[in-house]
Amino acid sequence: MAVPLLTLNLGFNGAKSLSDDVEAKKALLALQEDFTLGLTSPAVVIVDAGRERNVFAPEIQSHVTELITLVDAETVTLQNRDAPYGSPIQTEINDAGDAELIEIPLNADVGEDKAIDAVNHLRDDLTPRSVRR
Repeated sequence: MAVPLLTLNLGFNGAKSLSDDVEAKKALLALQEDFTLGLTSPAVVIVDAGRERNVFAPEIQSHVTELITLVDAETVTLQNRDAPYGSPIQTEINDAGDAELIEIPLNADVGEDKAIDAVNHLRDDLTPRSVRR
């Protein structure tokens, strides 16, 4: 007899989801203490210069610089190990010069509430503030 599946929750399985009696959990937790998955799976911001423009324009680069400055203010330091973002922040401009990729490391495992909050803060607060100057 089959039982219908009423709910299915998909999520991110990190070391914290493993049973405490799994020996590998200790090693994974030790690694995550200093190297979270968010540092290897950063948040990504795409800057689209728009039609007939390029990202090298001073106006666009000033917004990119402002965003990076805002994120840097909330990046992990020795004094603030719980900050939402890590480093280094990396940028890359495509060959056409009309788009720029900004990779912002998260100081949390992908899928954790802390990582989701950091992405929401980046999207809802920091990015809009960087273009309102």
